[in-house]
Amino acid sequence: MTDEQLQAMIPPRIREQLDEKGFITPPEFDRGHGMRTGRCLDMIRSGDLPALDMRTPGAAKPLYKILEPQICEFYRNRTVKPVASEPTDKRSPRRIKPTKNYL
Repeated sequence: MTDEQLQAMIPPRIREQLDEKGFITPPEFDRGHGMRTGRCLDMIRSGDLPALDMRTPGAAKPLYKILEPQICEFYRNRTVKPVASEPTDKRSPRRIKPTKNYL
């Protein structure tokens, strides 16, 4: 997919935040995608969603920010890719009806 197609996939709520601030926070990402609170943090910690840690040195709590290129990279990694499969015969085998032997 091209970057333009990936950018078009970004939900409007997230697009507004990106246009306004240039980044979004994990709770905004969760709300924009209709996910449970904290799911974005789980994806950041697992490495699925790239993010910047903007905390000051010595701070204990992370302060994650997600930029538009990082969202596009996340979408690119999550896009379903077609799997090349061999053609199969979808017809079911013909069933022969049993007949009674009257002889």
